[in-house]
Amino acid sequence: MAVKKPAPPLRRVTQASFDETVQENIDEFDLTPEEALSDAVKEFELQGVDLSDIDKSYAGPEGRGEHPVIGLTKAFVEAVESSWDTTTAVSTPDSTAAAAVKTTADALRLSITSQDPCPGWGAACVGAGGVQGAHLFVTKCAGLGGKNSEDDSSQDLLHTALEVLGSILTADEAKVTFASLKFPMAFTNETWPNCKTWKTKAAFAKVVGNASLRCEASKGAFVKAGVETCLVSLLGECTRESTSGVESAGGVVSTSGVESTSCVASTRGVQSTAITVGSDEFKRSALREACIAARALTTGDDPREPASGAFAHARALAKAGAAASLCAAFRTESLESNVDLSLLQQIAAALRHVAVNDDICKETSDKGGLRIALQLLKSTATSSAKTTKACAQLVRQLAGSDHVKPLIVSLGGIEALSHGVCVFGERAEIAAEREAKEKVAETCDSTAGTNNTDDAHACLAAVEQCVGALAATCLKNCEASTKCAAELVFETVADTMALTSAIEKPGVQRQVRIGPFPNPADCLPIQD
Repeated sequence: MAVKKPAPPLRRVTQASFDETVQENIDEFDLTPEEALSDAVKEFELQGVDLSDIDKSYAGPEGRGEHPVIGLTKAFVEAVESSWDTTTAVSTPDSTAAAAVKTTADALRLSITSQDPCPGWGAACVGAGGVQGAHLFVTKCAGLGGKNSEDDSSQDLLHTALEVLGSILTADEAKVTFASLKFPMAFTNETWPNCKTWKTKAAFAKVVGNASLRCEASKGAFVKAGVETCLVSLLGECTRESTSGVESAGGVVSTSGVESTSCVASTRGVQSTAITVGSDEFKRSALREACIAARALTTGDDPREPASGAFAHARALAKAGAAASLCAAFRTESLESNVDLSLLQQIAAALRHVAVNDDICKETSDKGGLRIALQLLKSTATSSAKTTKACAQLVRQLAGSDHVKPLIVSLGGIEALSHGVCVFGERAEIAAEREAKEKVAETCDSTAGTNNTDDAHACLAAVEQCVGALAATCLKNCEASTKCAAELVFETVADTMALTSAIEKPGVQRQVRIGPFPNPADCLPIQD
């Protein structure tokens, strides 16, 4: 399997250091505040410093004072530590003290998840003890869930706690602190058994995903804690709730579509309690977050680490049954009457990240993942460039196994991928023309139908992956190359390469060049 070259590690600087540099430029070089800010930004960027979380406005000679998030964080931490006690009666979640904790938690979460959060909030929140306070809040709420598993108020409070922890963990500083304090192990062991509703299960998976994204330490700590069994259990519950309906005492499964009254015990040996009937929206949310978490655990995206354990993490997930569970979810969601294309995209992406070796590729194919992806490429997925891209990427990954290549041909994969190249090549050209007109007129054309959601870049990204999947299938496979020639795939690819929008897309051109495709000029008709 191909491995991307790791990105160079990013350096970071504190807000105080940035402000100090700006002030030095003013004091020592007699620059204006605007000139000092510009010079400081250029200086740090030349040194490879990440300024994404830095407030690039002039602080003034007296400094900025206390960050607004610090006060909210301190109020939240104080409320958790002193105003709420898990040793009291089960009615604690309805008490005034618990309501105060919820209020401060909501205020903190809203301040850091707003559309325009104050720069530098991550360091400010971590410095004020936000990670410790949020983890303590989750631990206390999880304890209440264990005392009264059927109390909706305790599950709602646990959901609030998980949401605020997940929000805090979007900051890089918080991820590192969370891992360094060895919280992943305690969080996994204490929280998952007490998540009884789809909302809390989804929030649990979201915490795992946010903490693991771009943080190798958190990924490794979660896998060491066995979080893969939790995620696979969640995936299995989502699939069973969708397909099995109510299970009778004799083991016969009803197809009435009604959710079962109880979940099957998780693989960690914890029996779940009742899940509310009619919670399809929350179930899909839980499935989506589980897929995102699986991707975060199996992606080597931490710029600070020279090596990644993504491969080992993917094998751990597959060993726990992730490939089979994802294929089952893939099948279930593809057959829904109201298909959620964005969810299918997430499932396909998660499957691709888990299928890291030949055995897992074979398992994914045998469990129906390949067949479903190709069926979607022929039908539903063509409504969305992103879904088509994800399905084509999955096929391309599976084509790395020599066992799967003949199956792609026999299942009509050549035709499906060629269809994707043709459809989205044309849409890319139309979208590029529309975008050019909109730049001139500064108006949006609302008459182009559902394809308006796919811009030229998204369409060409789908084309690139379809061509890449064709190339991977044809590699060392004469049958596939012969099929491509018979289906005029080479001509289709050549026509797509010649499109104005595709010429400017290096990825499309590169995929064609590395594949077993002839020179596009050789595919053009001979002129008399």
